[in-house]
Amino acid sequence: MRRWVVRIVLGLLLTGLAVAAVPAVRIAPLVEDDLALDRIVVAVVLDWRDFGEDKARERLQYELDLQHIGAQVDEGDCALAEDADGVKQVACAWEVQVSLPFSADPYTLSFASAARVDAHGVLLR
Repeated sequence: MRRWVVRIVLGLLLTGLAVAAVPAVRIAPLVEDDLALDRIVVAVVLDWRDFGEDKARERLQYELDLQHIGAQVDEGDCALAEDADGVKQVACAWEVQVSLPFSADPYTLSFASAARVDAHGVLLR
């Protein structure tokens, strides 16, 4: 009798882990892309500071292609803006629909990354 209880508990535990693993497998690559984009916007704003806006836009496209996140994020999802005080900002925002098992409706996940440098060229965190 005790063997059956242990087998049933282990079976339920493994089933629960499998159900929890499916969303993690689908979401983990998106989170990795967002973390890569956090690094990319810093590199782009520093290139803008050092080499100008045209080079920054080139760097943005290059990094999106290099990191293989161009499928989720494209250059149109990012904006380069400079305010009246001379603060330069690179900001990217994107959304993706994720379908999960046991759910009829897809979930919308939103991601955003931004980096700024002040008028003196200091990276703002």
